[in-house]
This record gives sequence, structure tokens and C-alpha cells, in this order.
Amino acid sequence: MGALHAEYERKWLLARLPEVAFTRSLHMRQGYITQNGVWVRIRETTFSDGATQCILNRKIPIDGGSMEWEVPIPQGAFDMLWTLCDGHSLIKTRREFVDARGWLWEIDAYEGPLAGLFVLELELPAPDAEFSIPKELADCILREVTGDPAWTNKALSCLRSLPEMPFTSSE
Repeated sequence: MGALHAEYERKWLLARLPEVAFTRSLHMRQGYITQNGVWVRIRETTFSDGATQCILNRKIPIDGGSMEWEVPIPQGAFDMLWTLCDGHSLIKTRREFVDARGWLWEIDAYEGPLAGLFVLELELPAPDAEFSIPKELADCILREVTGDPAWTNKALSCLRSLPEMPFTSSE
């Protein structure tokens, strides 16, 4: 049916796309449908071989993260639900990088009105899990935005232009 799992993630804004050996690149369209303050996300992922996967998702906040429920949906259902997103949508390319310790880092490069925005994410097994950011990624970080509601994909999906970023890299 669907899968329910805990999600603990950290998130950073990047000044640029890091120069690393990406293991995979995915193209994504995702949108948000809201009714009476409750929302669901739909996502279409296109893989490098042209195959697509569509999911329906709901996140519920928990201490230090969220519970996430996902269920696959047919392409036709995604296409119909996409029309209900009412402009609350975004398009991005996700690049994945696995560091020397085996951590999977995801870098989202946004398109359209958010072109030029790069966000780095790391999903952790627990909210207090220890990790270190590889230097090639750390060199691109502007600032951490974990827990900042303005930098969630749901919030970004409502924007029609790149958010103001009045900070600079430490380079």
C-alpha cells in the first residue's frame, strides 16, 4: 500500500553546485495540494533511462523530524492531481553524491523562477546522528536552513522568483 517512515534531515543553501562525482541525477516535478490547512505532495521523478515514478506523499511533524507516508500512484493520477496544485509546484534536478563514509548527499538545482538556487540535504537515521560534511561540499555552503520554514520545498513552491539571499559565502 504505502510506506510510513521517520525522516530526519539537515539542509543547507549552496553558493554553487559542488564539483564532485555524482552517482545519479534525477529530474523532478513536484506539487502541493492544500485543503483546509492540510496538504499532500505529489512527485514525478524521471530517471536517466527515461523511466518515471510518481508518488503521493504526506509529512507529519514529529520531534526532530517528520513521519513521512508515501504511496506510488499511476502517471494518469499524477497528471490529474498536477492540475490541482494551483501553481504550488516546482521543478528541480536532484544530484546524488555518496561520500567516503557512505553518506548519501542530495543536491537540488531548481529550475524556472527558482533557477540559481542550490540546496544540499542529508537524511539521517536519527535526529542526533553524528556526521561530517565533506570539504568539497562544505566549501559551497552559504548557511544551514534546517528547520527554517521559509526554505521547505512546500514554501519554495509558492514563490515566483528566487528568494532574497542577503548573505554571502565564506570564501
